[in-house]
Amino acid sequence: MSALDDFRIARWVKRLNRTIQILLSLTLAIALNLIAAKHFMREDITRNHRYSLAPETLAYLQQIEEPIRIIVTEPTNANSPELAEIFADIQNLLREFQYASRVNGKQMLRVDYINIYKDSLATEELVRKYNVKPAEEAQIVVVVTSGDEYTEVYLTDMYRDTAVDEKVFTGEQAITTAVLDVMRPDKTMLYFTTGHSEMNLEDVGERRGLSQMATFLRKRNYRAKELDLTQVAEAPEDASVIIVAAPQLGFLPEEQEILRQYLDKGDGRLIVLLDPAIPHGLDDLFYDWGVLADDMIVLEASDNFVASGGDMLVAKFAEHPTTDYILKNQLKGKFGLSRPVRIDPGSPLDDRLQAVELVGSSAMSWGERNYRNESSKYDQASDLAGPVSLAVVSERVTGSDLGLDLQGGKLAVFGNSTWLGNSKFNIGANPILFNNVLNWMLERDEMVNIPPQVIERHQLLISQDEAFQIYLRLLTLPGGVALVGMLILMLRRR
Repeated sequence: MSALDDFRIARWVKRLNRTIQILLSLTLAIALNLIAAKHFMREDITRNHRYSLAPETLAYLQQIEEPIRIIVTEPTNANSPELAEIFADIQNLLREFQYASRVNGKQMLRVDYINIYKDSLATEELVRKYNVKPAEEAQIVVVVTSGDEYTEVYLTDMYRDTAVDEKVFTGEQAITTAVLDVMRPDKTMLYFTTGHSEMNLEDVGERRGLSQMATFLRKRNYRAKELDLTQVAEAPEDASVIIVAAPQLGFLPEEQEILRQYLDKGDGRLIVLLDPAIPHGLDDLFYDWGVLADDMIVLEASDNFVASGGDMLVAKFAEHPTTDYILKNQLKGKFGLSRPVRIDPGSPLDDRLQAVELVGSSAMSWGERNYRNESSKYDQASDLAGPVSLAVVSERVTGSDLGLDLQGGKLAVFGNSTWLGNSKFNIGANPILFNNVLNWMLERDEMVNIPPQVIERHQLLISQDEAFQIYLRLLTLPGGVALVGMLILMLRRR
């Protein structure tokens, strides 16, 4: 065999060796990827396990039977760092929801992020199918949907201020509640009484129409029905909350008795909106629950508490779970002409009854008793001095055979109804107050026992000199090595 043949064989052996090495490397890479795809571990190494979902959430996500889709609109205001931080919080949270919702290898929860300027079809779907208003699109909208069911999660549900001025993120609780809402076939049922010329959910009128509230309730996955108390012997068993919306005629004694039984025996939930100067026929029920709705009107003398159109601005809220967010953010509500609703000083003593005067007018206002006369001056002898309470929430704690205190019925009475009418429903604190009262009634905040997460924003504040010293220390070692290397290179070339 010649030397030339020896070289040829050596080249072929070398090529074969390289080919085998390449194939082995590819095989190793593919095998490692396959193993990593099936056997992996994720570990939240943040100090407070910020991105870890609660065991309760993980359990619910494993129960998903029908695919769930979450739609989130991207913030369009590029100059808002607050919106950017909120969007980042939501993204991080939903990433964990997606990961945890794999059931038998199938992804049961999908998240779509929509840019309203680029994805016109998806934006149109939000407006048409999920009743998202065009003005809301520019903000961050979160819609949770499954099949024909959908509910919208508001940003006010995702953040809460604590008593120690600490902002906490409650997004996991809010999203989990929304997922449960669209998963469960049984919806929260609200009954609106009829037969007394009450306000109506189908009415689109500005003052007494409740169509804006109807949209709000549909977005929250509530169901609403009418209830004629003259046609039933007792309140429906599926009534989560009964709402009496501005009756123009008084309730009959037997109707009042049905509501009283509903509250007392059924641990019922009742919201009553009253108009001034109109008898309502619920005085005995209110007396049992420590509430007094005076036959007066509240007149406001402070310009700071009167809107440009003459409506009353409400800025005094008591500390209560329903007003936490409003107080922390110093929001105002807009009411129409109101009657006083206060704690009844003559109601029977009951240690189980807890009543709170929720909303009040200014110190310069007063409750005018002789409002049917033209005179509207404060009379110390007959009028009610300000600030005047405009709403009372009352709840009764009941005992059990085991000696435990259990929640009984809950009653909320407002001395004005137009704050929930179409012309005012979406103004200021009005929708937030209504939503919070509903949540308090239904104990929705306690439905999922998921602790909120404290928001930690870390920011390093250093001077230019300190920054220069830090850079100097960081660059000294690698810079020195590079310099020595260059010197050695130059010497070797010489």
